[in-house]
Amino acid sequence: GTINNLSDGTGGTHKGAFYTEGHPEFEGGGTLNVTGKTKHAICAEEYLQFKKSTGTINILGAVSDGIHCGEGKKNDDNSLFQINGGVINVNNVGSDCIDADDYGCMIIKGGVLNLNVSASDGTGLKCDSIIYMTGGEMNINVTSNLSEGIRTNYAAYFDGGSIKMNVSSNGSKGIRAKRCSKSTDTVLNGGFLHFRGTTVDMTVSGKTYTADGTDCVGIRADRDLTQTAGDITITMASTDATAVVVKGTENRTGGTLAIN
Repeated sequence: GTINNLSDGTGGTHKGAFYTEGHPEFEGGGTLNVTGKTKHAICAEEYLQFKKSTGTINILGAVSDGIHCGEGKKNDDNSLFQINGGVINVNNVGSDCIDADDYGCMIIKGGVLNLNVSASDGTGLKCDSIIYMTGGEMNINVTSNLSEGIRTNYAAYFDGGSIKMNVSSNGSKGIRAKRCSKSTDTVLNGGFLHFRGTTVDMTVSGKTYTADGTDCVGIRADRDLTQTAGDITITMASTDATAVVVKGTENRTGGTLAIN
């Protein structure tokens, strides 16, 4: 029931204004405002969970990620971001709004995520391995060139809840499953999207990024896309963009896909 403010100083060597080597769990009402002036705003080297009773978390700014999970080791399998409740607002970050690194997973069961992707080459939700969404609400604005709203480096399962997204920057992607193939990449040969109940409402007004020809795309699967349930609506406000790109197999047996 209180309002708390946490900020660090500039020019340090620490990883975040709020940092833990273990796994923090947030619960109870109130508001926490965090600003990361050296690197991340909130950083956990293991899993991080926002429970049902969580109040409001405001990331007011960060040099790097707003919320970061992961130790920086390729073989670390403890990286997990989970939200069951509460409201998380992320603005003014220099990289990703929320990043689950090093084989990191994301579990979204409830709560509200309001993410403003304002950094070039930044991402709203960035996950090294698998995203599971069974509930909750996401509102994402992609406003900087070559950025992405949601990206998984392996697979995403959208089973419930809702996603509202506005992609207004050039060369950007709304939802992307990336296939990584370099020996230095953490997770290899991904690129799968599964829509099994989540409602998606997306507007795409970006264009091709002229400096290198990168396309602006609403939904992109570097390998396969399946849809068995849920309603996907993509409103194209630009003629220099593509609604859906599937590099592998597209298999839709249920739900709806409307491109306006």
